[in-house]
Amino acid sequence: MDEKKKEELLKEIEEYTEKIEKEPNNDIYYNNRGLSYFLLKKYEEAINDYNRAIELNLNNASYYYNRACSYYCSNKYDKAIEDYDKAIKLNPNDACYFNNRGHSYFALNKYSEAIEDYDKAIKLDPNNASYYYKRGFSYYALNKYDKAIEDYNKAIKLDPNNAAYFSSRGDIYYYEKAYNKSIEDYNKAIKLDPNNAFYYDNRGLAYEKLKKYKEAINDYNKAIKLNPNNAFYCYNRGFTYNKLKKYKEAINDYDKAIKLDPNNASYFNNRGVAYNNLGEYSKALEDYDKAIKLNPNYTFAYNNKGITFDNLGEFEEAIMNYNKAIELDPSYKSAIENRNFSLKELENFRKNNQKSRNNSKIDEISEAQYQTDFNNAKALHLQGEIDDNFKKAEKEFSSFINNYQNLPNKPRALENLLIEATSYLIASKVKIKRLKGYLIFADILGWKGIWKKQNTDNGKINSIEKLTSIKKELEKVTSNINLISDTFIIYSENSEMSNNLSKKLIELCLENDLVIRGAISYGECFNKDTVYIGPAVDEAASWHDEGEEIGIFYTPSGKQDIINNKYNLPEDFIKLKSGEIKTFFIDWYNNKTKEKFYELFNMIDKTSIKVYLKYLNTEKKFVSYENN
Repeated sequence: MDEKKKEELLKEIEEYTEKIEKEPNNDIYYNNRGLSYFLLKKYEEAINDYNRAIELNLNNASYYYNRACSYYCSNKYDKAIEDYDKAIKLNPNDACYFNNRGHSYFALNKYSEAIEDYDKAIKLDPNNASYYYKRGFSYYALNKYDKAIEDYNKAIKLDPNNAAYFSSRGDIYYYEKAYNKSIEDYNKAIKLDPNNAFYYDNRGLAYEKLKKYKEAINDYNKAIKLNPNNAFYCYNRGFTYNKLKKYKEAINDYDKAIKLDPNNASYFNNRGVAYNNLGEYSKALEDYDKAIKLNPNYTFAYNNKGITFDNLGEFEEAIMNYNKAIELDPSYKSAIENRNFSLKELENFRKNNQKSRNNSKIDEISEAQYQTDFNNAKALHLQGEIDDNFKKAEKEFSSFINNYQNLPNKPRALENLLIEATSYLIASKVKIKRLKGYLIFADILGWKGIWKKQNTDNGKINSIEKLTSIKKELEKVTSNINLISDTFIIYSENSEMSNNLSKKLIELCLENDLVIRGAISYGECFNKDTVYIGPAVDEAASWHDEGEEIGIFYTPSGKQDIINNKYNLPEDFIKLKSGEIKTFFIDWYNNKTKEKFYELFNMIDKTSIKVYLKYLNTEKKFVSYENN
């Protein structure tokens, strides 16, 4: 607000104050002075004036509406809803009342209730673009992408000059793998807002998915020009140069990314890929080792290291690295296929494995053979986003059971795999994923407060885009991830992969000026789309928001599995709402994260006691680590 407008409002307040002194029972004067306070963002003073106006006139709907708007801007959404209710009762034909109540429900993550209000607003005023956009945004938050697109279409038709509408629709098209449509929308968003580096980055990612690498590079060039100190943009361009087989250019970009961010394992890993493609195998292995040193649970680095050993003809070393990658992520299809290749080269498997198994005696069956058969079937099951993979998994598990169940003197490991195969077979038949392992539930600390501060559509969109960008990064490591509102749900087969993903999630959040807390359970659950059911889900969901400090810790089931398997993880007392619990936790403490943590600590609203205390508890953990 410029000074001239501010002076005008202050003058209005003086004038209404004088009028109130002369006519202290005139409700209109209190209401009008409240409006002036509201425009100056003095919400408490505005609310006081609306209170007095309502006392003098209980039946004026606009007074309740105005007070509700002040409550909304003060982040008091429940009180805002109460006043919107009263305004609507007095005047049920004002679309703005329903629209704004919908905003309050949305801010409370009550998306279904928000949609109901936007429905009513649209019915009363069908030509208001923002109503469709807000309803579309609510559908987007519920992962109902088709309905969101319908509403974005209507909003765009009514207001074709809003970049946010195109950007949001483009994001949905990207997630639906409709990359051409996504690009069209990013084009329009960029035309309307040509200085937004994020739009260029997103369009570059979409071009990359379509294998239009030159176009992707052009967009990364623009993003880098707008922000030359962003390591990730250099990394993306290097990744695309590698796709174009311009390995030297790729290495140059990875060098820049590493210089800007020397602690990012993925940068070393991908530079290693470029060196491998140039035949510089020793340099490739050095980079993979650096990546693994930074991230000991980096599946891609182990797989790539195995490929380089294959190129050197060192198949035993290759198999060791593929085994490590598969141990971290049993659904890692590339590592499974690569290991199969190396095993065949090393052991000279007979071409007809089916005939070989039927004619073999039990002591001739190798553990590598039945473990590989089981892993291949399970990989298909875990990739069951499409029905065809479930059908293939069903066939493979049936074959596995038929081939091995009648053999005498089976090893215990094989007996256990047969039990597991039966469970996976049942799940494959009904096209539901059976997940057995570690389940991460983690959400953004203070998300409601962050969301409440966003008073513009662009602000809200930027907040959502932060979360979706984090999800995109994690999807480069695993496909078993969902994002519902601000809650990340991530499945991992083993603790190493779970630790890797948890640490990556924490670091990505910090990079985006967010902090996260959550919990990791261990057990069985079932998953279809965004629906998760089972003991592991119940436990993770119950514990994930109990933590009174930033970070991710293991629930009792997760802790017990770590103890049973003697995994080497840090253990300490974690503060909970109910007290303290000694358990294992994700070690994310280092100089870089510490610096970012204190940067965010200095920025938070100290009046938000719940959030502030969690930062204080985390600070104590940092001090404890330094002392040790």
